[in-house]
Amino acid sequence: MSIIYFIFVLGLIVFVHELGHLIVAKAFNVYCKEFSLGFGPVVWSKQKEETQYSIRAIPLGGFVAMAGETDQGIDESIPFDRTIKGIHPFKRILVMLAGIAFNFILAFVIFTGLILSSGGINTPPDAVVDRIVEDSPAELSGLLTQDRIVSIVLPDQSLYVPTDFYDVINITQIIADTMIFNIERNNQMLQIEITPEYDEANQRYFLGLFVPPANFKAVAWYETPIYGLDAFITSFAQVMMSLGLLVRGIGLNQVSGPVGIFNITAQSAQAGARSLFALIAILSVNIAVFNLLPLPILDGGRVILTGIEWIIKKPLPEKIEHNLMSISVFLMLALFVLVTFQDIWRLIFS
Repeated sequence: MSIIYFIFVLGLIVFVHELGHLIVAKAFNVYCKEFSLGFGPVVWSKQKEETQYSIRAIPLGGFVAMAGETDQGIDESIPFDRTIKGIHPFKRILVMLAGIAFNFILAFVIFTGLILSSGGINTPPDAVVDRIVEDSPAELSGLLTQDRIVSIVLPDQSLYVPTDFYDVINITQIIADTMIFNIERNNQMLQIEITPEYDEANQRYFLGLFVPPANFKAVAWYETPIYGLDAFITSFAQVMMSLGLLVRGIGLNQVSGPVGIFNITAQSAQAGARSLFALIAILSVNIAVFNLLPLPILDGGRVILTGIEWIIKKPLPEKIEHNLMSISVFLMLALFVLVTFQDIWRLIFS
């Protein structure tokens, strides 16, 4: 069943992303030869008007084959004004950003639906130590109950200020290295150095702090979109924070690829439908932000190249565009190999 859940989670996110590209492209009368979920050999297809809708054998992505994309091999007899290159650069940018926008909308809808179905939200507990596991890194470092975690000095000496206890847990999972906790105890400020420990049974790093219980807050049905938006913004901010840390070389060993996502999906499915859909929302935000990166193979990079063409009022030389694309493909493959190696290493030695 795990593989089915994995295909469902990834397939839904990819479907929504590519659907965004397709809808906006068709709105601007761009000829779309194929809308595909997956790569590789076609296992199912259906022709509807001028577009073929396909499911392919490898469920690790998808694409919309638009006229004017040199890598799609589409019939050159298509009128230029119906190609992606033939529409105004602003419209082209909208087509490229549509997939990201649809992923954001998917996350917002799921967050809102989860709040609506539960009738309220769990408000995060304050960043105050509630209980401590015996002989854990937290206890051995000298943390005590009722200590308020004011800020955390990260390994690169930058300062991180948690807004609640969940932030403390999240930063621990990302950093997994020695940190200095600035705590308030009996109206005095203290510094405590602490190194998370790897829990092989649960495949995560931990400090040894029990998570305080959250407080349930009832929410009227008409308020759920507001709280759904707040949940989306919180998730987006966490992804941006993690990305910022990665750029500074912090937490790269915690990045997961398809193997890691498969494992997380299996665990979420076992926890129930709510947990699975929460994972879909979080992954949808992650994939959207990832696609914003300025690599030409990704939507964000293509937006930048289109913006340059718009400014200089002419297409970039094909050689330059080809070289940039080749470099970004190499970087993507290198990242894929790295995260897959890390995922397999964790599975073998956990």
